[in-house]
Amino acid sequence: MEYRLYFLNQGDHISEFLAFEERGDEAAIIFANERSRGRPMELWQRERLVMRRGPGDGSPESAVVAKPHRKAG
Repeated sequence: MEYRLYFLNQGDHISEFLAFEERGDEAAIIFANERSRGRPMELWQRERLVMRRGPGDGSPESAVVAKPHRKAG
């Protein structure tokens, strides 16, 4: 699966991004936590927000993880 990791600046705007592929959300979250080193970030899989950590949210362990959205049908 294709993911994008967006790093956020102090104004909560994208300062840089990294595109990568991983086998699923759990592996992508681990990868994102390792790469972000506690910096504010958002992890997306196409149009779906997988995870967000804003300024002051702390270490990767305290990251907010969005529940996967499933398409109806």
